[in-house]
Amino acid sequence: MVIALAAAIGALITVPLVAIPARTARLETTFAPHLLAALYAMAGILIGLLAALGATTSRAIATNIVATAGWLYVLAIIAVIDGVVAGRGLGYAQLAVWRFTEGDETWRNFYIPGSLLMLGGALIIGALGGWATARRRQVPVGTAISGAFGPLLVAGAYFIAAPKLPSAPAEQYSAFLTAPYAVIAGLAGSVLIAAIGVHEPASVHEPASMHEPASVHELASMHEPARTVVPEAAAPVTARASVPMPNKEAPA
Repeated sequence: MVIALAAAIGALITVPLVAIPARTARLETTFAPHLLAALYAMAGILIGLLAALGATTSRAIATNIVATAGWLYVLAIIAVIDGVVAGRGLGYAQLAVWRFTEGDETWRNFYIPGSLLMLGGALIIGALGGWATARRRQVPVGTAISGAFGPLLVAGAYFIAAPKLPSAPAEQYSAFLTAPYAVIAGLAGSVLIAAIGVHEPASVHEPASMHEPASVHELASMHEPARTVVPEAAAPVTARASVPMPNKEAPA
């Protein structure tokens, strides 16, 4: 808990970094955009604190969060590079979104390629993270629910921002609608691995007893002090030695 709180205190630096530039924004929905941005940053810190508490209790949850964050950064870098190559200039990357097609492949406000990318990424990361920890014989409950934590951070960000049509780009609004289903997809991947129960086989050179829990008597004997065995004293000799008398010849 101390480690998670320390991380949250360090994350407070994002509040002024977000609020100060937002003072120059002009929005019709609010008269103080910098206060709204600071409130969103505080909500993000609170969500991050809850995720950090989960990560310190389960290696599977920590693996999923780190892998999801890495995937989002890689996707953002690819999206920016694609925009530069396509001649759109150096722009910004949307969260968990990359519009890599020029057509209008939408269905009920869902951008199909982007939704499949988000769902597939959550499913694969949830399965791989659960598989990596299941091989180490981690707690099955933490492994089963680990796939939902990374997509849950993305869903929380979109829930707070809540992009609205028609001002928001189609792929961003599609990501907002797809984020809850990505949580289910990530959870399905980790639950599937936990149900299969992938375990790392024991080494050939290690005896099987090393993987078995010690019994109660073995644990008790480990804490008992060593006993000094004192040999018993030799029993005293009570018999008397008898010396045979020499044979004497009878008198003639």
